[in-house]
Amino acid sequence: MVKLHPKEKHDGLYEEVFGKSTYGKKWGYSNAHPFVLGKNCFFAVSFFTSVTNDMISIGVPIIEYLNLKGIPEYDNKNSLRDSQGEPVFKFRYFGLVLGASNYEQMENHALRIVNNKPEVVAELQSRYNELFPRVDNPNKVIAKDILSALDKR
Repeated sequence: MVKLHPKEKHDGLYEEVFGKSTYGKKWGYSNAHPFVLGKNCFFAVSFFTSVTNDMISIGVPIIEYLNLKGIPEYDNKNSLRDSQGEPVFKFRYFGLVLGASNYEQMENHALRIVNNKPEVVAELQSRYNELFPRVDNPNKVIAKDILSALDKR
């Protein structure tokens, strides 16, 4: 399934890549919510999206296929870099996605997911939980914080 970004224009790229003749049989477009698509998804591929966090939370591994090398706005002395020194965006930098800068890396990640999805999901979810620890009773914590802030006024 292909879910276009709201600002993305339908320009025929996916028909060219996946084949116009197989549209509706092997692939298609959807405007469904990521949770709806994710529940039937073996893995996801993105170019860069915060949907990464949603997919991890429901156990769907995501490959971020993006090569920023040589793009001055993203490949400079201030750029975030992965363990190979490649310029990356935040989800890849923090280990929330499987990063691929070329087809071979993408294929390797896809095969790893196919061969051992539970391990891949566990790795991504472990990293997610390190960065965003779960809080018991979040509504109670939020209410307590609000009341505490009001008391200080």
